[in-house]
Amino acid sequence: MNGHAARGTVTVLVAVLGWALVYFFIATPWALYTTRESTMGTASLLAFEMLRIVPTLSFFLVAGLVIGSLLGSAGGAGWAALGASIAMGIEALIEKQVFYGGIDPLAVAVLTIDYLLPVVFAIVGALITRLWQKRNGSTVAT
Repeated sequence: MNGHAARGTVTVLVAVLGWALVYFFIATPWALYTTRESTMGTASLLAFEMLRIVPTLSFFLVAGLVIGSLLGSAGGAGWAALGASIAMGIEALIEKQVFYGGIDPLAVAVLTIDYLLPVVFAIVGALITRLWQKRNGSTVAT
């Protein structure tokens, strides 16, 4: 295993462990805090799902930024996506969402928000680091 792959593997493991801490200590209480017992329409359900996963989205944006700055924006985007995908797979296994009405377009939208959007945020975070780099590959801050 070369150095880049080793660093990528370590950053993925650290990201997944960090996500687990965020999930159990911040995201779950946040989701319980934001729960409302009211009738929701489609738009309010989707907005609630976005609000419910704000801690996860924030974590993966920051994780993407860190991974992108450590491994470069292009390579970091792949590693950040891998870490977020593993974490979202674990979350799907933990939450075991059940859609009694079947998989309809609303269910697809909810699943996209819950599991695909964090991966997108991780990739975007890693790609944002490209804005911080000079043409020669060094960072703007140095």
